[in-house]
Amino acid sequence: MGIRRLIEVTKEVVDSNQFSHTPNGVKKIVDALKTIDSKVVGLTNHRLNTNNQSIDSRIVYQHVFESSFISIGIFILPKGAIIPFHDHPHMSGLALTLFGSAQIVTVDREITNPSRAIEVQNETLNTGDVSIVFPDKGNIHEIRAKTNF
Repeated sequence: MGIRRLIEVTKEVVDSNQFSHTPNGVKKIVDALKTIDSKVVGLTNHRLNTNNQSIDSRIVYQHVFESSFISIGIFILPKGAIIPFHDHPHMSGLALTLFGSAQIVTVDREITNPSRAIEVQNETLNTGDVSIVFPDKGNIHEIRAKTNF
């Protein structure tokens, strides 16, 4: 497969009313996403030196697909980079780690006090791992690159 197939599968799921913001509802998209690796998207460790230090310290983003339900993009984060807490209202978000590792913290707002957050999940993603956030659970999230990611 590849990026083109991932987009086709995502469009099929979203357009066919098979999509729901549940693990089962995004399963076909996750399965297609898991066929992608850094070589498929033309990425190699060319940005890294032997000490796992980034040669390029910028966060890079490449848009792939977006609908009102889901957004797909490719991020490259140098070690130590942080994408601060943010959300995607009414959307599910899927993150595939192409290489390296990252910490993803997801939170929800406390129902009785929306200014307070409750940690939902704190996980480390390694190469090949997928993380999913849903509109109603853990949609507020932060990503920290532990190694070049």
